[in-house]
Amino acid sequence: MRFHFHILLICFVLGFSQSHSYGQALDYTAHLSISNGLAHNGVTSIIQSGNGLVWLGTYDGLNLYDGYDLRTFKNRNGKSILKSNRIRSLAEDERGNIWIGTDEGITIYNYNNNDFRNLYLKDKIGTEGGPIVLDILIDEGRVLCGTESEGIIVFDDQQQFIGQYTPSLSSDVPPPVFNGTLKLSNKDYLCATSNGLFVFNIQNGEFNKVLGGKIDVSNFVLSLDNNYLLVGMRTGVGLIKYDSRADKYEFYLKKRNFEDKIFNTASLDVKGHLWLGSLYNGIIKITNTNDFITGNDFSFLTWERDTPGTRGSLVYTSSNSGCWVGTFTHGIFRFDLDESPFFYYNSSMGLNHGVKSNEVLQMSVFDEDRVFISTHRGGSGLFNTKNNLFEPLPFDLPDGVDPVSITSVFVDSHKNIWLRIPGALGLGVVKNGTRYIKKVDPSFFPQFNQIAPKKIYEDSRGNLWFGTQNDLYKVVLNDVHEIQKIESINNNAGIKFEKISPVFAIYEDPEYNYIWVGTMKDGLLRIENGANVSLINAKIYQCQFINNEPLSLSSNFVTSITRVTNTQLWVGTEGGGIFKVLDSNGDPRFVSFSEKDGLSNNVVKAIVFDDKNNLWIPTNIGLNRIDPRKLDVKNYHEEDGLPFEDFTYSTAQLDNGNFVFSGLDGFFYFDAENIPDKEPLPDLTFGDLKMFNETVFPGDTVNGRVLLTKRLNNLSELDLRYNENVFSIEVKSIHFSTPENHYIKYKLDPVSPEWIKVVSDQKYINFTGLKPGEYKFSVMASNSFNKWTPPRQIVIKISPPFWETGWAYGIYFLLFLVIISGIIVIVLRIQNLKHNLEIEHVEKEKVQEINDEKLRFFVNISHEIKTPLTLIGGTFSFISEHFRGNTTLQNQLFMVKRQLKRMNQLVEQVQDFHKSENQRLKLNYSTFLFDDFLTDVIKDFDFIASQEGKNLKIDRKDGSETWVKADRDKIEKILSNILNNAFKFTSEGDGISVSYIKKNDELLIVISDTGQGISSEDLSFVFDRFFQSTSSPKHQNIGGSGIGLAFTRRLVEMHYGFISVESEVGKGTSFSIRLPILSENGELSEEENIQKILEIEKHSSINYLELRNNPTLSVDPEFKNSKVFLAEDNADMRKFISDILSEFFIVESFPDGEKCHQALNEEWPDIIVSDVLMPNINGFELCDKIKCDIKTCHIPVILLTACTDIEDQIKGIKGGADSYIGKPFNIEHLVASIESLLQGRKQLRERFQMDFPLTLDKENDTGKDHAFLEKLYQLISENIDNQDLDINVFARELYLNRTHFYQKVKAITGYTPFELLKAFRLKKAADLLVNGDVPVAEVSMMTGFKSRTHFSKIFKDKYSVTPGKYADEMKKKLSAE
Repeated sequence: MRFHFHILLICFVLGFSQSHSYGQALDYTAHLSISNGLAHNGVTSIIQSGNGLVWLGTYDGLNLYDGYDLRTFKNRNGKSILKSNRIRSLAEDERGNIWIGTDEGITIYNYNNNDFRNLYLKDKIGTEGGPIVLDILIDEGRVLCGTESEGIIVFDDQQQFIGQYTPSLSSDVPPPVFNGTLKLSNKDYLCATSNGLFVFNIQNGEFNKVLGGKIDVSNFVLSLDNNYLLVGMRTGVGLIKYDSRADKYEFYLKKRNFEDKIFNTASLDVKGHLWLGSLYNGIIKITNTNDFITGNDFSFLTWERDTPGTRGSLVYTSSNSGCWVGTFTHGIFRFDLDESPFFYYNSSMGLNHGVKSNEVLQMSVFDEDRVFISTHRGGSGLFNTKNNLFEPLPFDLPDGVDPVSITSVFVDSHKNIWLRIPGALGLGVVKNGTRYIKKVDPSFFPQFNQIAPKKIYEDSRGNLWFGTQNDLYKVVLNDVHEIQKIESINNNAGIKFEKISPVFAIYEDPEYNYIWVGTMKDGLLRIENGANVSLINAKIYQCQFINNEPLSLSSNFVTSITRVTNTQLWVGTEGGGIFKVLDSNGDPRFVSFSEKDGLSNNVVKAIVFDDKNNLWIPTNIGLNRIDPRKLDVKNYHEEDGLPFEDFTYSTAQLDNGNFVFSGLDGFFYFDAENIPDKEPLPDLTFGDLKMFNETVFPGDTVNGRVLLTKRLNNLSELDLRYNENVFSIEVKSIHFSTPENHYIKYKLDPVSPEWIKVVSDQKYINFTGLKPGEYKFSVMASNSFNKWTPPRQIVIKISPPFWETGWAYGIYFLLFLVIISGIIVIVLRIQNLKHNLEIEHVEKEKVQEINDEKLRFFVNISHEIKTPLTLIGGTFSFISEHFRGNTTLQNQLFMVKRQLKRMNQLVEQVQDFHKSENQRLKLNYSTFLFDDFLTDVIKDFDFIASQEGKNLKIDRKDGSETWVKADRDKIEKILSNILNNAFKFTSEGDGISVSYIKKNDELLIVISDTGQGISSEDLSFVFDRFFQSTSSPKHQNIGGSGIGLAFTRRLVEMHYGFISVESEVGKGTSFSIRLPILSENGELSEEENIQKILEIEKHSSINYLELRNNPTLSVDPEFKNSKVFLAEDNADMRKFISDILSEFFIVESFPDGEKCHQALNEEWPDIIVSDVLMPNINGFELCDKIKCDIKTCHIPVILLTACTDIEDQIKGIKGGADSYIGKPFNIEHLVASIESLLQGRKQLRERFQMDFPLTLDKENDTGKDHAFLEKLYQLISENIDNQDLDINVFARELYLNRTHFYQKVKAITGYTPFELLKAFRLKKAADLLVNGDVPVAEVSMMTGFKSRTHFSKIFKDKYSVTPGKYADEMKKKLSAE
């Protein structure tokens, strides 16, 4: 707020008793209106209650003001709390209740209970709308309510109606308006009315008019000292003296004053000042009331609102909130009881000889009362602080020189005046005792005359120092004060700068021989200043900001330097606050004092100190007083009486005790002794309680109970529940001053035992999440001088929930005992189970060891048997050839041949099984017709069937040919092993059938018999190695190695197929085999097709690229880092293709297929391009090795061939390349084909990121990928609930090492194995949540997540909602459909 001060003295004579009165203007410190939250700008009444709060009555409701915020109470739509919103009077009774007089009667507000109660008087006084209550006086159990036309209504202290009293007047006189009531005795009251003064006797109800002939209207009555009364008359005020004798009163009108004004209110403050409020002419403050009473000359101050039409309504004074002046039109104003100690000048005041600008640049003390003021473009003036006037300049200006042109004035210790007038005169001096300005123009330094000093200083040796924009001069004077020598700091060889930056401060150290200089950019300079030391040779120590050095200056802009009498050296900076200098004679260190320590602003303009060594520091925002011993800070702002808060750099300190401070809006001065150093402590109260940011008033229900029975301020204990531990307590420090100077300290024992200090407008102390227990909340408030109120305390008890009470802990203890007992039992059982498991593990290891020994034995025996079998085979061939014509013997020999083949198969089976155990068994894929193959296999068993009387048949479900690509030998062993078992466990007359059908790109084979069957307890073990059933005596007599079916399952799985068994004892057994080995049929065999194409390649002379018009090629930048393997034996062709492809991809080339295949063991490319005809390994062989290896079958292969009828020739090649390009071909076709295959792989990976499971496109992908994925999905499904799953198990089950497994999964799906498992589990979880109606906790366990929290987090990351919400939304969506 900008205060508009007037220091113009107004002297006038008031006519009464020839007494003279002297007045000057005053101004307010605060203003409240509807803009600040006031209910209405028409303020009619005011009181300050016992707790320090201010109540304001307006024409549209009631306001409560705590110095920070205005709270409004009024009737609103649907809710009426007051008799009327037009409030006329206020009073407080002994219980703290607020009596509210309105236009329609009386409302009583119980502050402690936050309750309004209306007093209905219709049946008491017969008034329909209720009386207009203009005045309320509460006196020793009585409440006297003065009304507008209904006389005085009296209540007792219980708010009970006593009676209505009106003066007896003639019928032609209207009922009096009661404006105020004053107590004279226990039974007599003096009433100010529109009909004059009446003495009201409450015992007999009689009214007696006094001074009837002299006072016909009384607007107010006020008691002064010594039986004197002040009465507001029709015009002016009257001073009345009264005497009381034998219950009779004598009244004398002593005098009248201010008869040209109408006064409707008055108040006498605690300091004895009399405040008079007029209806149209503002207020008058009489500072010496005794002189006013005795008739002596008295002084007064006046205030009148500049806005026309302002009408005064009330004056109210309080000891700690000041004087309140209400108006009917512009709200309410607050004035300090004491006058401001700050005296101010602004050029708008227009004083004679005054400066014409408000921007003060320099000041210089002339004598103990006067100071030179130099301004920017406003000249200089000599101001007298004793009479508050400017005086004529003590020197004569040359003709034609305007005083406005003077920019600098400095007075040295010899009273010589140094000044600067820009232009021809330049720098001049007025010697003491003269009025003539002598031009300063040293012959040895003529340009010195034109310097523009920013700062002039005189040291103890009489030398003058001139600080300018870019230099510092030391001017040495002789005995007659003439310039003897001028030295420049810029000529000093020891400086670290080319030219000094602008000088803002020069100070001679009284302790040491130093001159301290403050600059704008070069920091602080310490200059040696001994008796015979020149500035050019002086040692200079520079202090500047050093990064990460806490004891350096934080700003290089030094504005002020001073050393107080206790030897402390202080430095002020712009932007860094002030610093206390340590070790100023050595290596100076700087201790900071800034905003965080209480300084109002870090932009310090100057530092001065008073007789008590208090530092006075003007800043950009306010003035500060600091006690350097205690570092206590007092901030002064406009609210404290400062004329302005934005200071400039110039200050002056006069011997009469006055400080002069400058700013952009003039200057002001004050005596530090007159600045108050104490003030009353603020009222400290507890305000509102907020629970979860909602205010809780007395009587409000929280969680089904009344939390507060009365105001928090009246409680010593606050009881809360465990779920009510988020709340705020309002702490009010009521002082009606600037909050930056007042603080609140609080603590909460035992959780926060240290005091926390905040400014007083941070009223709410917030508490969050307090645990159940008892706490002591303590709070204190300070005034602006850092004096603190005694602590106020309130005990906060937070009751625990039932499960944390003593009863609950007793139950917990019993449960603990039960649980411990249960744990002991469980531990014993676990130990027993663990022991049994250890025994079982030992037994399993023993069985495993025995099985390994068995297998080792079988392998060793098979090796030993192989040689005799070879010899027997050779001999058998010889004998068979020798007896070719002997039919009888040939039948016997055929039996021997079949058994010999059987023995060889058994030996090979043992060896192959051993290889598979060590993952050394490889599959050799070939394409063959399964129909013929099966017929050949069955032939070997037809003889046995005929010999044993069993029926063996083949059931072919599909009439078309069945071509497969598989390991022929391994498929034969699969079928043979199952058929051998069928023959073992069937009897004469039983049937054995082999059926097969092509289904969903797979070959389904079913081998069933009608033999003995397998018991249910043995069924799950039939595929375990070395398992032989002992459940049936028949089975015990049947021999076998126990590895046949185990080996069979291993071979099926190596083809990525599935085998299962169903059996029923006595009815037979059925083995089902699913193999993903189907291949397309063709007219020629694969080998024939390959040989034909190779033959064409050998005889082809075409081996070049066809470039059509050299097209401009482009490839999606996404495939820029794709790796291409190129296999081409022709070096020129290989280089040419490699160079072209390298523009788009990363290419690695190889001279033949073998080297390309070897490279696949180190790195997998994104695609392979190969010629067909190559040495060592041709293109078909390379492609076959890639596609038959499950590790690399996903890699796309492009073959380059010279065959002209390529589509027909390649058609019969099963499991071939992904694309064939005939020669000659253009490079654009090749690049486009590569990009197309890469794009297909990308789309495949994108499909994986949408859903599971995924079926690959047979036209674009090999069956190996189908089989691999199906097997992988099966493994994931079987292990989905395994929380300790090891991904490497999948690699072992799929017969891949860990590295190849990870690369394979990533290449096909775009996921790592772990990501694929997580995605599969989340998909399964989503399905269970929606379709399974399973709780979230169970779903997380069923899908292998150890932690429900972790499951919920990654589920939300995937689906953007929590699992529970996802289930609800999807169920709603499904039900809507």
